[in-house]
Amino acid sequence: GYRTRAPQKIGGVPPASEAIFEKLQPFAGANSEPGNPNWGDPEGEPLALLRDLSIWDKHRALNLTTHVMEAELIGLEKLGIYGGPVPSILTGYFKRGAVIARLNLGNDSRPPEAYVDVYLRTAFDIAFEDTGPAGGENLIQTLNHIRQEVRERVLPAFARFFPKR
Repeated sequence: GYRTRAPQKIGGVPPASEAIFEKLQPFAGANSEPGNPNWGDPEGEPLALLRDLSIWDKHRALNLTTHVMEAELIGLEKLGIYGGPVPSILTGYFKRGAVIARLNLGNDSRPPEAYVDVYLRTAFDIAFEDTGPAGGENLIQTLNHIRQEVRERVLPAFARFFPKR
């Protein structure tokens, strides 16, 4: 639909820039090149995500964020309990002192040597909420990815149209 809608959307721009607009469309991005493992997913292009975030914000709701916590229990291996190879990812809103996990390893009649110090190694971040564009994606990484696309592809493509200093 780009070719039929483009004249309405970009009418009045210098003719030399029309080809640049088409080249920067998500259907012409790296994810749309045969041979790319993500081929066929132009929605995965940073500019498509930027468009979706803009539309979502204007027409539905704010682009909400949530807390993301990467958590890993350290010390249970001394009891022969091993977690998975990667930390757990928990989303939600966390308050200081909130209980986020409980472990019941049996009754309290264990010998004293069965007790170990266990601590929780955590890293907090902010992510887009699961609903809407970029659902569950890391906020800073996603915005940096869009910024990188604008810096490396969009601005250089239009640089000749910018006023010289």
